[in-house]
Amino acid sequence: NEAEWQEILAKVKEEEEEPLPSYLFKDKQVIGTHSFSVNMKLEAVDPWSPFGISPATVVKVFDEKYFLVEMDDLRPENQAQRRFVCHVDSPGIFPVQWSLKNGLHISPPPGYPSQDFDWADYLKQCGAEAAPQRCFPPSICEHEFKENMKLEAVNPLLPEEVCVATITAVRGSYLWLQLEGSKKPIPECIVSAESMDIFPLGWCETNGHPLSAPRRARVFKQRKIAVVQPEKQIPSSRTVHEGLKNQELNSTDSVVINGKYCCPKIYFNHRCFSGPY
Repeated sequence: NEAEWQEILAKVKEEEEEPLPSYLFKDKQVIGTHSFSVNMKLEAVDPWSPFGISPATVVKVFDEKYFLVEMDDLRPENQAQRRFVCHVDSPGIFPVQWSLKNGLHISPPPGYPSQDFDWADYLKQCGAEAAPQRCFPPSICEHEFKENMKLEAVNPLLPEEVCVATITAVRGSYLWLQLEGSKKPIPECIVSAESMDIFPLGWCETNGHPLSAPRRARVFKQRKIAVVQPEKQIPSSRTVHEGLKNQELNSTDSVVINGKYCCPKIYFNHRCFSGPY
């Protein structure tokens, strides 16, 4: 109602009178000036789908520090424009032909008539120019990441989920990660080595955050078949008694050792084994 809205507005005004202290921003990144202009083409990783590199265009320049990049989409019915603000040091933007020079596949924009993308033809078709190399800062690879290393990483499609990840490729300051244990299988994602979405092993356990670990494959144990030897026919107690009595009566020479009679050896199957005894 109106009273509640007035209360909310009053709180907002109070917060404006108490701004955040300046020391909270003392470690903020220094943004340099750029030399991009509208209609320049480049290669970029789609922030909403960071599973490949595709053509993109600078569609707006805000000032000397910030500009707007849009992922190319040639479909006439395209309504959902995927745009993101960049500065000169933003991760995920590359000069034209960067993928080719690094042995990577570049994904054609949606609506492109062929799966084999060619930058020269595309620039001529669009009547655009490639962003020159000078627009991009020199790549500095000060990291120790290598292929097959393990780490923990945020699932780009489900940001609240952190998964175990394996580095499958390294190109400059960018890593290709295969997430393991995610609720839904996803392709390899591309992240910067300086990304805030990757962590060392044990980070989740230390910070009390659930970790989606790889699912263990179910191992079906081979059933063992017990080979049971046929049991010997066990005579009844009456038969044993009569046999011993007849043996004693029919024996021609009695066996006496130290004044005691010897009887046949008797075996007791106290563990119920189905063996010969």
